[in-house]
Formats: sequence, C-alpha cells, structure tokens
Amino acid sequence: FIDPNQNQSGFSPHRDRQPDDAEKTFRKDGTPMYSTCWMPFTDACPANSCLYMIPSWADPGYYKGDNGDADPLQVALPNKESYQNIRSIPLSAGSSVIFTHRIIHWGSKGREGYHTPRIACSFAGADDKYEPAYFSREYLPFPPVELRLA
Repeated sequence: FIDPNQNQSGFSPHRDRQPDDAEKTFRKDGTPMYSTCWMPFTDACPANSCLYMIPSWADPGYYKGDNGDADPLQVALPNKESYQNIRSIPLSAGSSVIFTHRIIHWGSKGREGYHTPRIACSFAGADDKYEPAYFSREYLPFPPVELRLA
C-alpha cells in the first residue's frame, strides 16, 4: 500500500536475489531459476508509484554478477545518458509483470494530490535447484488453509 498523499514510496532500487554466482542462477537456455510476479490491485502509474526497472541489456551485472562493494545501480547508470535506459512499468489493476531475480527494480514516490493509492502484491517462484520450496509439494494443488495463512 503506497499512498502518495502520506509521503509514501515503494522499495528503493534492489535485486530480488544476490547470489554468489549469478550466472549459475540461469539455465543453459537463459531462463531464470527465480522469477517474481508483481500485480497491482489499483492502477499503478508514475503518479501513485509504479515500478521502474533497468533492462538486462543495460545492466552489466545482470548475468555476470555484481562487483564487490560497487553499487549495482551506479554501475548500470554510470553517466547521465544512461538514465535514459530506465523503464517505467505502469500497469492497470489486475494486470501483472513477471521479471527475474536479477532485474534492478524499485517503486517510485507518487505525486501528492493524486486520488488513488497504489495497492499491489508480489509473489515469486523458484526452481528447486536454486531455492527449495517453503512447503512440501504433497500439499499441492490445494494447500490447507493453515499453510496458506502461515
């Protein structure tokens, strides 16, 4: 829940996972072993805090991993021209975007006076080879209520 009229903003720039060996978190065909789905319940736009991302092609650390103590965002945006690579991801209520664990992304700060807060959720999925499931697959496809509310 992000209410621009309460001076709220989304998360600061980050990657969802920072593995020791980033290249090993992609399969041989290039697909990621971890992905996040972000879904707004209200329209998400720059005025109420949509997502912003650095595309993989503009991010030197996306596949290779980040270099020590260097800030990944500063590495991806080394000069003022590189800021043109930033992409806003406005979405309609009920739509979604799926992105990998290595995409640098963040939620913006909305504009005071905008009429609608941004309400959204996210969930993620991972290959068992990368990160084990939080509960046994024996509970699928319909986990008991107690497990879903945990």
